[in-house]
Amino acid sequence: FDASEAWFAKAEAADPNNAWLWVERSSCLEHEDRYDEALAAARKSLKIRPWYRAGVQSVAHLLDLREQDEEALALLTEANGRMESGVVAY
Repeated sequence: FDASEAWFAKAEAADPNNAWLWVERSSCLEHEDRYDEALAAARKSLKIRPWYRAGVQSVAHLLDLREQDEEALALLTEANGRMESGVVAY
């Protein structure tokens, strides 16, 4: 994980407003069982790019892991009305 952290730092320095970068960071943090930080990173992707499909899915997934099912369902329901994504609707 140390090596990935170094690469994420370089990527963030190069393009801190890349929503995909924050989704990827979120995934890495999840693998480290750092769920609060993973959720924060996923939410940052949505601040950068609202209703970004990958960000919506990441946030909903992490909310589900934290047993915040109602919040995850509310997010997915609202996203379904704002996006045209079969993956989110499914």
